[in-house]
Amino acid sequence: MLKKHDPTPVAYIITVPGYDQRVASVMDLFKKYAHMNLRRFEGIRFSHQLHGKNKSLTLGEQSLRATMIMFYSMMVRENHEKVFVFEDDAIPHRNFKALFRELPHRCVEADVLLLGATIWHTKHTDWPSGACFDASRATFGAFALLLKRVSYRPILQWLQANTSEPYDHVYRHLQQKKLSVRVAFPPFLVIPDISHPSLINNNRTAIQFDVSKRAEVHLWHLKDYPMVQIPTQIMKTNVSKRPDFPGR
Repeated sequence: MLKKHDPTPVAYIITVPGYDQRVASVMDLFKKYAHMNLRRFEGIRFSHQLHGKNKSLTLGEQSLRATMIMFYSMMVRENHEKVFVFEDDAIPHRNFKALFRELPHRCVEADVLLLGATIWHTKHTDWPSGACFDASRATFGAFALLLKRVSYRPILQWLQANTSEPYDHVYRHLQQKKLSVRVAFPPFLVIPDISHPSLINNNRTAIQFDVSKRAEVHLWHLKDYPMVQIPTQIMKTNVSKRPDFPGR
C-alpha cells in the first residue's frame, strides 16, 4: 500500500476551451471524493478543413493525440516524479481516497496505472483474475491514469512517431519497452461519464451510450459513484483562432 508520508502526486484534468462548466463539475467531484485539487490543462481541437484527411483516426482522436503531445512535453520539462491525469468526464469512486491509500504493492509499483478502464471482453470469465492485472489488448481508456516519470518520454516519443493509432493504444508499446502497465481493480477507482456525445469518437453505437449496459460489460458498480450528469454545453469559441478538444 502507499506510505502515509508520501506526498500526493500533482493532478491534471485534460479539457478544452469552452468546457468550463464541465470542468468545474468534475473538479468539484474530485475535491469532494478524492481530496484532490485538479490543475486544468487545455488541449486543442482540430478543424475538418485542416485535419480531415487522416482516415485511420477520427478528428477527435487526432486532437487528443496532439493534446497529449503538448501535455507530455510539459511533463518531460517539469519532471514530476508522478502525475495523475484525468479527462474531463471522469467520475471518482465515492471511497476514492481510502481505496487509493490501500492499493496493493502490485498497483503502486506500476509505471502506468489505470485507475479506471473500459475492458471489452465478450465474457466476464475472460477477465484476468487477481488485483491489479496487466493491461491487455482488451483494455482501453485513458480517462484516469497515474504515471511515473519513467513513462513520460516513451509516451511522448510514441505519439510523435506514430500517427495511425488512438492514444490509448500506447499501452502495448510501453509494455514492449518493459514498462509495467496495470489496471487498479477491483474496484475501479474512476469510471467515465459516457452519457454524452463523445468528442473523441462520434461513431458510438447505441450500447456505448447505454450506461446500464456498459456498466454490466465493464463491471462498473454504479451505486459506488456519484452519477451526477456532467454538463456538456460549451461556450461559443472561434475554432480557427483557438482550437479545443476532448471528453469521451
